[in-house]
Amino acid sequence: MNFSTVRRINDKISEWDVFGEFQVFIDTFHHPYLKVCQSFQMPSITLSGILDNKAEALTEVLLKYFPQLITGQQILPEPRPGKDSHQLQFIKEVTFENEKYVSLIKVNASYMGGARNEEVLIAGKQGVTPSILTDRVYFNSRLIPVSAIQMNDGFITNFIAKQVKDAIFYVSSRDTMRDVWSTVLFDEVDFTQVNKMFTSFLAFVNPWPTAHFLPLIVDYLTICFVGITGDSKETLSILPYFHGAFHMILEKGDCSAISDPDKNFWIQYFHSFQFERVASKSGNPHWQLKYEKLI
Repeated sequence: MNFSTVRRINDKISEWDVFGEFQVFIDTFHHPYLKVCQSFQMPSITLSGILDNKAEALTEVLLKYFPQLITGQQILPEPRPGKDSHQLQFIKEVTFENEKYVSLIKVNASYMGGARNEEVLIAGKQGVTPSILTDRVYFNSRLIPVSAIQMNDGFITNFIAKQVKDAIFYVSSRDTMRDVWSTVLFDEVDFTQVNKMFTSFLAFVNPWPTAHFLPLIVDYLTICFVGITGDSKETLSILPYFHGAFHMILEKGDCSAISDPDKNFWIQYFHSFQFERVASKSGNPHWQLKYEKLI
């Protein structure tokens, strides 16, 4: 992405001060999305990389309908890893107790299916997604511990995650590891069982209420906190508690010795979520997230 485009997009984000109303859902394939009560045009993109003008158009859509998702962030000129060329990624560097983290928002700009004929504005073609009318955007939100951040002309251009392979292997049984690495031959590594184990460390009273979304996962070969509310500032507010849990896992192998204030926070956090089953337009089961703000 051209740096002049990066600057224009970042200026728009920094100047935006509007609150959006949207709901949070998780689809049948465990993908989170944000939904509004009106339709908007999702621009078509080339799957090999989002062109600058399309990136600007999509950013304007996000600012208009889902501003809390990217407020305070800046656009990452190239997605990380590079295979995620169908995503717009927004990043923010944060420091807590002299350690670096990034807030990373990934917005999926590719066509996820399900549009009716009358909702297709421009038909797709080889390597190019259709432009459609939709009421939702698919996203991922992460807090990621990092060892280094690369800058260019004042912009973040890349980051290096603080990889914790030993911690990942430590919590994994031999059977789980066999299942994990057997997927490497055919697809990306599947850390599903490992993710469930990390999340279970924070379930001090009751188990996490659903398997459709887990707040602690392995990504970039480190342990990440997953934000689900669509509000990047709200996700950042959880950093002190994630920082404590992250270091407890590295030092002790679990969170059993975590401080009482942190333990109380995670108990309240787990109790603050409810997932209500709803039907999609095609009749597939989706889950609407309802939650109570704690911070």
